Amino acid sequence: HRLTILYYSGDLSRGNMHIRAVIEDVIPSVANQVEKILYELETREIRKIQKAFGVKEYSVYRTQNLPALLANAYGPGYIWKSLQAVFHKEPLRLERLRMATARKLNESANKEDTWQMIQELIFYYSFLYFLKRYEETVLQRERSVSILADWDEFKRLYSQGRMELIHLKGIEQLGFAAGMLLRQFSNSYYQKTNKDFVKQRVMKFGSKLTPQMVWKNGLLRCEELSQQWSMNLGANFRPVLAQVLLGFLEKEEALIPEKDTFMTAFWSGYLLYKSEKKNEDGDEPDNEIREENGGID
Repeated sequence: HRLTILYYSGDLSRGNMHIRAVIEDVIPSVANQVEKILYELETREIRKIQKAFGVKEYSVYRTQNLPALLANAYGPGYIWKSLQAVFHKEPLRLERLRMATARKLNESANKEDTWQMIQELIFYYSFLYFLKRYEETVLQRERSVSILADWDEFKRLYSQGRMELIHLKGIEQLGFAAGMLLRQFSNSYYQKTNKDFVKQRVMKFGSKLTPQMVWKNGLLRCEELSQQWSMNLGANFRPVLAQVLLGFLEKEEALIPEKDTFMTAFWSGYLLYKSEKKNEDGDEPDNEIREENGGID
């Protein structure tokens, strides 16, 4: 089949139609499989992602059809190339999406706009779901893409303090764990000082948060500050902190080349963290994001 994409301007009845793109050799079965994946994403998966981030269910326009999904993942200039890749059963790459997501998260963090950060991560994990299902059903191959549901066991290990170095096998896992650690610590720090730990101690306004800043300005200061302020941190915190610090030493050389992967995972862990129980200094469950409060709580 041939897919012809058209657009018009002005009065359609006057035939003011322009050919925008033509994609040859579209296999109908591939198009049907892609349509089913998008339907699963729209009717089921997005609800789960939104619930995990503690926001009310709403329609995400960026995922409602394939052109919108690809344009928002790769940029408008890459839409036709990525469309052709999908309909020709070619692999899709993640680097451009991770780079764009990390940049947008940093910009929103500097503005203390938690709501916008969550919107970016909802889209990011929506696209990962599409990509994983596309590779499984269309390309018929396995790929180590971590969709949101894949982090459930990781979060359980964290909350139980049973996380070990073996669980931090990649930069993505290291970043996710670092995000949860700093969120847990920041909650208790706020109860003692009434100040945001990440904003005050880890990143300066206008700066670009890096893995090294998370490590050296953040995690390495936690024990010192917890002693200084007599913070009653959860029992899971120190065992996990020790393993994560070892993970930074082990993967130090990969922090710069894989910084976008790390930072996207870091903000994911930070914004998805939930205290399992009130076992810290007034630490209430903290994942309920209110639209009217744009700051990082």
